[in-house]
Amino acid sequence: MAFDATGMSGQMRIAALSIAAFDIIRTIPSEYLFYKTTTRDKNALLAAVRYLGVAAMVANGALYFNGYSATGCRSVHLTPGIFHLLLSLVIQVVFFLRTLDIAKRCRTALSIMIFAMIISIPLEAISVGLNRQPIVFSTYLTNNGCQSHIPDGTFNTAPVFYLAHLVFDIFAITLSFYHLFRAGSKSDLPRRLLLNGVAFMCVDALVSLLTLLASIDIPGIVHIGSICSIVTGMLAAQHILFLANQPNLTFPSEFKHEIHALPQAVYKGSDANIFQSTGTLPRFATPSSKPSGGTPYSTGNSRARPSLEGRKHCAIETKGT
Repeated sequence: MAFDATGMSGQMRIAALSIAAFDIIRTIPSEYLFYKTTTRDKNALLAAVRYLGVAAMVANGALYFNGYSATGCRSVHLTPGIFHLLLSLVIQVVFFLRTLDIAKRCRTALSIMIFAMIISIPLEAISVGLNRQPIVFSTYLTNNGCQSHIPDGTFNTAPVFYLAHLVFDIFAITLSFYHLFRAGSKSDLPRRLLLNGVAFMCVDALVSLLTLLASIDIPGIVHIGSICSIVTGMLAAQHILFLANQPNLTFPSEFKHEIHALPQAVYKGSDANIFQSTGTLPRFATPSSKPSGGTPYSTGNSRARPSLEGRKHCAIETKGT
C-alpha cells in the first residue's frame, strides 16, 4: 500500500472535515426535532451515526496533524480504524432498516440483508487490525504525524474493508430499487428513489468504490483517504433518518403500513342484501347471498331496519284499517 508523502491526503482531510462540520451544524435543528418526535431506539441510532462519525473524523485528523513519537503512535494508530468500523456497522443498520421498510418487511428481503451483514461484518472487523503497523511521518502540513500503514510485501487488508461495505450497499440498493420499481409508476421512480433514501445509499456506495480503488493504488485517486468514506457514510445515514421522520413527506401508500377503512356501501331500498359498493370489499366483508335477517356485517342476531318509505306505507295501511 503506497504511502502519501506529498500532503495530498492532508488536503483531502481538510476538505472532508469542512464539509462534515458544515452539514452537522446546519442539521442541528433537524436533530433536535428528531429527538423530540421519535422513539428512543431511533434517537440512539441517530446519535450513534452522528457522534461516532465525529469521533472517527476527529481521531483520523488528530493522528494525521498532531506530533507523535514512535511509542505514542504505536499505542493509538488503530483508533481511527476502530471508530470507522463502529460507524460502518451503524450505517449498515440504518441501510438495513430502510431497506426492510421499503420492502414492507418482506421475509425474503430480511433473509438477504441478514446474509449480507453476516458476510460484511467479519471481513470489516478483520481488516481493521490485520497486517497494520504504526508509522510516523512528516509533510509540509504536519510534523511527526501518526498513521496506520500496511507494509509492502504483506497482504493488503484495506481493500477488504471497503469491498465488504460496498457489497452490503449493493444488496441494499438492489432490493430497494426492485421494490420501488414494482410499487409505482416508472416516470416517478427517480423521485421515489430520492424520497426513500436510496439515492444516499448510491452515493455511499460510489465513495466506497472510489476508496476501494484508491486502496489498491489506482493512479489519480490513490490519496483519497478513508476520511471521505467516513464523512459520506455518516452524512448519508443521518439524512436517511431525517427523511424517514418527515411528517409531511408523501410516501407511496405501499410503504406507510396504514390500515385503510372499508369502502362506503350504498344500499338500495329496504333489502339489506342488495347494495352497490364504491370499491372492492375484502372477502370477509362480502355480504352473503342468502338472507340472514340482518346487515351484511352482522351475525344474524339483529333484524334489518325497514326503509323510510316502508314505514310510511305501514302507517297508511294502519289508518285505513
